[in-house]
Amino acid sequence: MRKVVFDPGDCIEAILPIIESAMASGDVCRIENVAHLGPFESVADALRAMLEDLMEGTRKCPVHPGFRLLGIDEHGVTHTLMI
Repeated sequence: MRKVVFDPGDCIEAILPIIESAMASGDVCRIENVAHLGPFESVADALRAMLEDLMEGTRKCPVHPGFRLLGIDEHGVTHTLMI
């Protein structure tokens, strides 16, 4: 499992290499403190759009079985953002 913890001042683009690595190896990627980036749903939508671009854009990053992207909201609830 890959674990990412956002700090105030972090940007969403900073975690893309970690997520891409998890996709390539079939790991679970857990993102905590998403609220530092803005409202949970807005950040989740932005992440999904960026990942769709990684998978279907010019780079065509492979997604191996087992990959899941989890986001932890401001209440500590885990949400599956992508399987």
